[in-house]
Amino acid sequence: MAGAVMQIGISRSLQRYIAGVRTGHTTDEKVNLLIVEGLFLSGEVTLEKAAELAGMPLLDFMDVLKEQNIPWGSYSEEEYNSDLAALSYVRENS
Repeated sequence: MAGAVMQIGISRSLQRYIAGVRTGHTTDEKVNLLIVEGLFLSGEVTLEKAAELAGMPLLDFMDVLKEQNIPWGSYSEEEYNSDLAALSYVRENS
């Protein structure tokens, strides 16, 4: 990951949880990924930006999210209703 580096202190109680994170080889990689996931989940960054910040290709980042049961896509009720209407139209006109 390119860019400036910031040193932070991590409490011992958090360190054991970070050690248990399966993705990432070093503590730095694990912490960076956890921060990026948080930014993505909070809506601060897009999926594409999160992958970039994590230093991963988009599909690899999507796999990481999937492995952790983190939804990477949204499907609104409006989109669902629109799809239902389109399916009904196709059935009626086929």
